[in-house]
Amino acid sequence: MGGERIGGVCECLDNKRKPLNVAERSLIKGRVPYYGANGIQGYINDFIFNETLVLLAEDGGNFEEFKEKPIAQIIKGKSWVNNHAHVLKGSKSILIEFLFYSVVHKDIRECINGTSRSKLNKSEMLKIKLDIPMVLEQKKYLIF
Repeated sequence: MGGERIGGVCECLDNKRKPLNVAERSLIKGRVPYYGANGIQGYINDFIFNETLVLLAEDGGNFEEFKEKPIAQIIKGKSWVNNHAHVLKGSKSILIEFLFYSVVHKDIRECINGTSRSKLNKSEMLKIKLDIPMVLEQKKYLIF
């Protein structure tokens, strides 16, 4: 196992995120989850993504309470993500479920910026180191 950086094993899809305010969401209500930093914020009738991804809180996350509360979520299928969560896609060297397992309760407080509201900037997020074994080993950590 080695210390790989998130930016080296994941594709960051933040450029595809689109925030919608409450009024905009009320006009397009539906069944597709609209995600923020800590989960579903509502449901709309459109989607940006249609795959399994990991969302890592950008701001408003549970960074100080990482042991008890998750700082990441795994999403599957159609979804819309606002600009309060980083969107990560795995690569051939990391299973998406293992990525989630690796970051969901990770202490990343040294990467957090901001005085009034804690924020994980994209550049800092991409530098976070993870211990990533070979894919066959990753499967042993996961419950299928």
